[in-house]
Amino acid sequence: MCGYYVARKYLPGQEQPLPQLEVWGPAGTRERIAKAYDTEAPECDTVFAFRGLMEGAAADAVQNTFQLGPFTVTAARVDHPVEAYALRLEADGSAFVYSGDTGPCDALDRLAAGADLLLAEASFQEPRDDGLHGVHLNGREAGECAARAGAGQLVLTHIPPWTDADLNLVAAKDAYPGGVVEVARPGSVFTI
Repeated sequence: MCGYYVARKYLPGQEQPLPQLEVWGPAGTRERIAKAYDTEAPECDTVFAFRGLMEGAAADAVQNTFQLGPFTVTAARVDHPVEAYALRLEADGSAFVYSGDTGPCDALDRLAAGADLLLAEASFQEPRDDGLHGVHLNGREAGECAARAGAGQLVLTHIPPWTDADLNLVAAKDAYPGGVVEVARPGSVFTI
C-alpha cells in the first residue's frame, strides 16, 4: 500500500490528482497505512478513501454486505487474534470466497456456503500445529470447511515455506472427497 500510495500521489506527468481509491479494511486501517508510510492519516486521504468493512452494519453484526463495482461483497468477522475478515464476492450468479487468516469458525462456513471457489489459507500443518486454535487453518480444516459449504472448488493459499504444501493438499483432499482441491501457485488461474 505504501508503494501504491507513492505511485498514485507522485506519478510523473500527472497533471491532476487521481481520484481517491476506495480501500476497505478492518478498524484502524487508515492509521496503520499512514504509520507504515510514516505520515499523518489525513495525508493518506488525498489518495485513498478508507472504508471500514463493518461500516454501516448494526453494532452486533458479524457480517456486512455492500456493493463494490459489479460485485456484492460480504465481509464476515472470523476467528483470529486480531480483527480479521473473510470475504465473499458475488457477480452474475457466481461466488468467490477468501478465508483470510482464521481458525475454523461458523462465520467462515456460512460465508462459504455454495461458493464456486473457496480460496482458503492453510498455514498450519498437522500434527505440528495441533492445539493452536483461532489463528490459521490447516489443510484438513480447509477441506472440512469446503465440504460443509458445498464449495465447487477449494484452493489452498497462504502456506509458508516451513509448511509442507503437499501434506496440506493431501489432508484437504481427504477431508473433501470428490472435491476439486489445488494449491495456489504463481501464475495459477481459476475460472468461476
